Amino acid sequence: MKLVDLIFDTGCRLCKGAVGEGAVCEQCRKSLTDALSVRTRRFSVCGKNVEARYLFDYDNEAVKKLLFSLKRSGDKELFRFAARLYEMAVPQDFYGIVTCCPRRASSVRNYGFDQVAEPCKIMCKTNSPRLKFEKLLKRRGFTKEQKNLTEEQRKSNIRGKFRVTKKDIPKNILLVDDVVTTGNTVRECASEIINSNPDVKISFVFLASRN
Repeated sequence: MKLVDLIFDTGCRLCKGAVGEGAVCEQCRKSLTDALSVRTRRFSVCGKNVEARYLFDYDNEAVKKLLFSLKRSGDKELFRFAARLYEMAVPQDFYGIVTCCPRRASSVRNYGFDQVAEPCKIMCKTNSPRLKFEKLLKRRGFTKEQKNLTEEQRKSNIRGKFRVTKKDIPKNILLVDDVVTTGNTVRECASEIINSNPDVKISFVFLASRN
C-alpha cells in the first residue's frame, strides 16, 4: 500500500469511484452480487472425486477487477471483503483446516503478500474454531505464470513444484485458490497432500472459474 493511501480515501478498490464504507462501491457491489451464485465443478485427484465450489464466472468484468486488485493492492479492507466472499462458498458442515495454493515466490517478493492466504486468514479468524488456517504447502523452484501457457505447458510448469510443509496432515482440508481454469495447479497441490495422507478428505473453494 502506498503512503498516500493511508492519508486519503482511495475510493472503490475496483473502479476508483466514491465509496461510503468498505472497499467496494455500491455499483460494483451490485455487479458482484448479481453475478454471485455458488456452483460446483468436480476434479479427479489421485483417483478421488473432489468437489470444487466457486462463486463467479471469470468473464464478469467486476470479477476480473476484483481478482486484479486482490493480486496487486494489498488492501486490508479488500482482503476482508474477499474473506466474506470465500466464506459464502465454504460448505456449512465443513469443520477443519483451510489452506491455499501458495503464490509464486516472485509475486510475493514483488507485492509483499499472498492474495489468497490473507483473506483466508481473516475468514478463519472470524469462524474460529470451526475453521483454522494452516500453511500446508510450499512452492519449490521457478514457475512461469500459468495464464499465458497452453494446457500441456501448464501441467509441465507446475509438475513437482509443490511440497507439503508438515508431517501430520489433518483429516479434513479445504484447499482455496482465487481462480481455476484447467485445475492443474490445485490437482498438483491436492496430490501432494493426499500422498502425505491417503485418508484425507479434501475439497476446493475458488472465487471464480474460467470455464
